[in-house]
Amino acid sequence: MSSIKEVLFGEQEKQAEKWVRERLTDQNLTVESEEWQSLLNDYSAYQDYLNDEYEWISEIKWLKENGSVDIYQNFVTELTNIKKLAENSLSEPIPLNENLIIKMCYSYSVTLLEAFLGDSIKALISENKVYLNNAIERLEQIRNTKYSLFDLSKSGMDLSGLAIKCVSEVLFHKIDKTMEMYEKVLGCKINIDTSKVKLIIDIRHDIVHRNGYTKENEVIDILPHNLYQAITDIKHLVNKLQKIIANQKLKDYK
Repeated sequence: MSSIKEVLFGEQEKQAEKWVRERLTDQNLTVESEEWQSLLNDYSAYQDYLNDEYEWISEIKWLKENGSVDIYQNFVTELTNIKKLAENSLSEPIPLNENLIIKMCYSYSVTLLEAFLGDSIKALISENKVYLNNAIERLEQIRNTKYSLFDLSKSGMDLSGLAIKCVSEVLFHKIDKTMEMYEKVLGCKINIDTSKVKLIIDIRHDIVHRNGYTKENEVIDILPHNLYQAITDIKHLVNKLQKIIANQKLKDYK
């Protein structure tokens, strides 16, 4: 272990011991005592809480600095970069690890989609009180939240922060459920055919969890043109959704 790591661990141990000693009922108790160990567990849980709060504050700050338009532009840029990376890698006379490159690019394209869908809906909630109120009234993830008023006051979050925190716990791989969430937040109908993207997400699930095999243990054969078509279909869906968002914003900001 390097000397720097030793110093860091030593400082962490000192901080933990100081925190525990300040709360001991008897200063003669040692580290082997039940009370010491219990307080040490409390200290560890408290540190985890502080880390979570720091990450949460950082996310709220990022959402405020990167609105829904910027999030969309970043998504388009990253998706374009994936396609360029694939095209450059697969254009060699004899591409090395062709199958691996395709699976990685295919999977990451869906990861970008899910990140975009999650970040965009949170940005909308943070940007506009109409969307915040819609989210609070219509999203069961918020209506059925486990956070109490005490949690709200303790963390210093406002209603927007609490709503975003609830939405952050949602997984955005179920595309139809995600579209329903957007409809409820935006307050408008979203008529987008999601069938192609649903299939892409299913294939990505097989890649990530079964290394490209179906539940029936059949190999999924993904060729370069399948990858490029998947990227096109993902971009097409996002473009349609972004257009609906932009149009709805124009109505709601008037």
